[in-house]
Amino acid sequence: MNSSYKSLILYFLTFNTLLLTSALLIYSTKIGFIPSEVVEYYSAKTIVGVLKVNLPHIFLFGLFGMVLLHFLIFTNYKNDLKKLSYTFFTSAFFELVSPLLIIGGLDLFAYVKIVSFIIFYFVIIYISILLLLDIVNN
Repeated sequence: MNSSYKSLILYFLTFNTLLLTSALLIYSTKIGFIPSEVVEYYSAKTIVGVLKVNLPHIFLFGLFGMVLLHFLIFTNYKNDLKKLSYTFFTSAFFELVSPLLIIGGLDLFAYVKIVSFIIFYFVIIYISILLLLDIVNN
């Protein structure tokens, strides 16, 4: 990787850190990590209300995933790309779909919502750390 590409990735990772921090703060204060809190939060929502939030997130999760995983192609960690791609996009899918199922009365999906958020969150952190390690080590 050349130095200008490394600096762009560092800027991206800086904003990524701000995004992750705000996402965790919003999720923990607004929705919560206890299944009953998740059910309570979404029981007050409508399908249209959730779709209004989900539609931009569908685009952003896809775009963010493609950018993050694209950067990984140019690192020494590209062998992990397939596994990380599946993990990223599967957890993102369940992160987006589980609220609709909770609204539909399937309270068990509160657990899916929490687990998918945690997996999604940590796979982003893991990929970001891999990118940072590659920049530092090369």
